[in-house]
Amino acid sequence: MLRKLFRERVQLNAVGGTYDELRYRPRQDDRITTVRRVAVEDETTTPTGSLRLYVDGHAYTHWLDEVPAPAVDRLYLFDDPIELLPGEDLVARITGCTAADALAMYISGWWEPINPEELALSLMRDILRLTLQLPGPSEG
Repeated sequence: MLRKLFRERVQLNAVGGTYDELRYRPRQDDRITTVRRVAVEDETTTPTGSLRLYVDGHAYTHWLDEVPAPAVDRLYLFDDPIELLPGEDLVARITGCTAADALAMYISGWWEPINPEELALSLMRDILRLTLQLPGPSEG
C-alpha cells in the first residue's frame, strides 16, 4: 500500500477547570493512520495535574501514556507508534490548566488507504471481541 506522510497541529485555549483535551481526528474513514510522533505542551502556565495520552472511539478510553507533572512551555514527546482505525481519535488530556492557557499538540506520521472488505472484517472481529467480554444474561 502507498503511505502518505502528514504533519498536523491541534491548538486550544484552555477553559480551565478539571481538564482540557486536544483531539486529533483523522480526516477520512477509509484509511489506517499511523501516528509516529506526538508532542504536547502548555505554552502559558504549569498545569496542576497530569498530561495523559489516549485513543478514543470504541466505547472505552484506551490509555497510552502519562506525564504526572508537566512543566510550562516544555514539549513532551511520545514516539511509540500509534495506529488509529476508522472512527478513532488521538487525545491529549491536560489536567489543571489555567483558563486561556495556550495548549498545542503536534502530530506526524502517515496514513494508508484500506480495502473496504478488510475494514468490514476487522470491525466485525472487534465487535465480536467486545461482545464476548460482556457478561451474559445469566451473570447479571
